[in-house]
Amino acid sequence: INLSTNNRFPCEYSSPNIICVGSADQKGSIANFSNYDNSASTANRGVDILAPGTNILSSYNVILTGNITADASTGWTYSGNSSNDWGYLPDTGVCYSEIFNSNGPGFGFPGGCGSYSILPNTNSYVYKTFDLSEYNEAQLQARVKFQVADAGDFLEFLADPNGGNPIQDGVTIKRPFQSPANTFENYIGDLTFCTTSTCSIGIRMSTDSDATVPTSTIVKALSIRWAKSTNSSYNVLSGTSMSTAYVTGTAALLKQYQPSFDYSDIFNAIVNSGENTTAAVANTKFGTSLNTYKALIYLKPPTITSGVLQ
Repeated sequence: INLSTNNRFPCEYSSPNIICVGSADQKGSIANFSNYDNSASTANRGVDILAPGTNILSSYNVILTGNITADASTGWTYSGNSSNDWGYLPDTGVCYSEIFNSNGPGFGFPGGCGSYSILPNTNSYVYKTFDLSEYNEAQLQARVKFQVADAGDFLEFLADPNGGNPIQDGVTIKRPFQSPANTFENYIGDLTFCTTSTCSIGIRMSTDSDATVPTSTIVKALSIRWAKSTNSSYNVLSGTSMSTAYVTGTAALLKQYQPSFDYSDIFNAIVNSGENTTAAVANTKFGTSLNTYKALIYLKPPTITSGVLQ
């Protein structure tokens, strides 16, 4: 974009400690994606200097994703006896049919397959600990069949990053709410706060004292969706983001080499020591393309004062 006719910030700010960097390609010309400024008055140009920005080999942040299947058959702690509490259902399809995602396994609370009704005054839970410490983000995903009876009866998912009993020590991440229907629905709860080695995840079924209770509670296809980043990859990239890194690195080298330099010293060394390329002269304020070596050995020209020749 030509800054002579378009405003772009922070290049338009007049602060003396800001260097606006344009991108040059491998021929030294302005890259086709770069800002530039060809205003007739060089003093009014918004782009200060050019730096390499095309086909730069750089570290590359790759986002990896995956799933942990929360197998319902092993490793869970029950509030009661699993045979008359939360039961492991190897195939929830025998209870309810679905058009898709009909695979098990899942947890069925008594009454889930219509065997008998859920009782009043129920506070039953099941939980398991997972190691999520290597992930940056995580989500709990499940398909739920739950018939709401009244406000006093609820199903909830909870988590505790410290590995305790999440029903007692954790926080609620999702409370499914469904009207009575013979269907499963998808639910997602954020687990990013629980990306620890001791993340415990629980399911709780609670009913009040009246006789109006849910008749069906099944949780199936329970899994943890995770994402993590890795900087171990490399890629060839183009952009002014690449150009800016060259100038930033040069500024850091100058400060290390000359700790007494302030921002104006660093600014002057960078913009005045570069190469006077055709593209830079036509499109930048100082008419230069970055040269890190020359910036490090740059000497500010002395100020000539009047004197008497002896």
